[in-house]
Amino acid sequence: MKKINLNTIENFISQGESEVLEFKKSTTQIKPIFETLCGFLNGDGGTVVIGVSSSGNIIGQDVTDNTKQEVAQHIAKIEPATQFNISYLKISQGKQLIVIRTRKSDYRPHVYNGRAYQRSQSSTSRMSQHRYEQLLVERGQLNYAWDDQDASNYSINDLDEERILAAIHHGIIKKRLPASTIKKNLNQVLEQLHLSENGVLKNAAIVLFGKDTLANYLQCELRMARFKDITRHEFLDGDIIHGSLFYLLDEGEIFAKRHISVAAKITAESFRRVETPEMPYGVIREALLNALCHRDYIMRGGSVGLAFYTNRIEVLNSGGLQTGMTIEQIKKGHSNPRNKRIAFALHRCGYIEHWGRGIEEMIQGCISAGLPEPTFESTPMEFKIIFPLMHRIIEEKTFNERFIKEKKRRFNKARANLTERQQEIINVFLAQNNNPLRLKELQELLENRYSERTLRRELSTLKEKQLLETMGHTNKAVWFVII
Repeated sequence: MKKINLNTIENFISQGESEVLEFKKSTTQIKPIFETLCGFLNGDGGTVVIGVSSSGNIIGQDVTDNTKQEVAQHIAKIEPATQFNISYLKISQGKQLIVIRTRKSDYRPHVYNGRAYQRSQSSTSRMSQHRYEQLLVERGQLNYAWDDQDASNYSINDLDEERILAAIHHGIIKKRLPASTIKKNLNQVLEQLHLSENGVLKNAAIVLFGKDTLANYLQCELRMARFKDITRHEFLDGDIIHGSLFYLLDEGEIFAKRHISVAAKITAESFRRVETPEMPYGVIREALLNALCHRDYIMRGGSVGLAFYTNRIEVLNSGGLQTGMTIEQIKKGHSNPRNKRIAFALHRCGYIEHWGRGIEEMIQGCISAGLPEPTFESTPMEFKIIFPLMHRIIEEKTFNERFIKEKKRRFNKARANLTERQQEIINVFLAQNNNPLRLKELQELLENRYSERTLRRELSTLKEKQLLETMGHTNKAVWFVII
């Protein structure tokens, strides 16, 4: 869809409400707004303008991050998943208009909150059972694949060029792409990877390389947790992130490395630390990649999960096995990708095998590490890989006496060159027995009150000096002394 501006909207408003146009005062009417949008999807498309009275007077409304999150949450209640074009237009006195547009959908009937709606003249009503069944039959005749749908509201500017180039480079190294690929422009590369057709991006392109996926691709989500024991009653660490497939894969790998226990020892010959993880990192990365590639993206409320328990690691994704596939078949290497465009691009870029060897490689990776084979569970809603841990390998907290003395010597040497303010920060951590502290907690414990900006700058400096380390993101981050 073309970009819209205030003049265009004013022309729309002057025409009054119709079968393809509706006004709403504010997002306090969020349910009727999305009932109407559902009706537009099931009809010829249409536009809802929020911030306009029923008589056509432009009044606008305040738009905050909570407003945008609320809109995104209700988009997730539309099924099958689809895209909306959302514009925020500034008007006088700090108010904005929210303009939500949609095309006629090829995948009707859509439902909102479990109910189907239709548009007649300038009103929205519940769809009749007969009409719903008619549209259902029409949809059943389509070759329906979510990653094959056009991402018509997105352009090449919405893709992360650096990640695309990195993927191409990886494919060339793996000899899946010719070296000449690097000389092509991005449009040509996307066509070559089957991520666009005639200049129009596919959903697969946004999943793999989108820079900002939250608004229309809520399902591009990774949930991560480290639980206290073998249940979900209490967790020690966790995060929920949104983004492109490669971003989620990288973040999942970082989280895994933080929570996979490591046996460590110092070799007498070289005075070097040798580590052996309880689960090979490559096995977990392969499992995450498998989940991100083959999950059911139609499920807007779905996600990929990475969970650590005291006796197992689980990787799970929304959507069970494809119809007709069994667990025994996938263990033998049979493959029927749900998301063929995503799988094709990942294969050409050298990240997955074309003939379903991912599961086999996970099994062999566990066997080679002396671990039990993973087990697999599939329901219509979820596919899960479970990696049993024979025992938690507890990382050694102390090494030989020489190593401890050397570490303390380096720590004290680095402290000798600190400013008075930096010494005060280190002393607070040591007084707390080096328990991890959040920024706000540290501010309260310091004798002198420093601004958040100043404190963040000092913490970063201490991290560069290898005296402090951090874990987590933004406001959830905690800091601790390295000693």
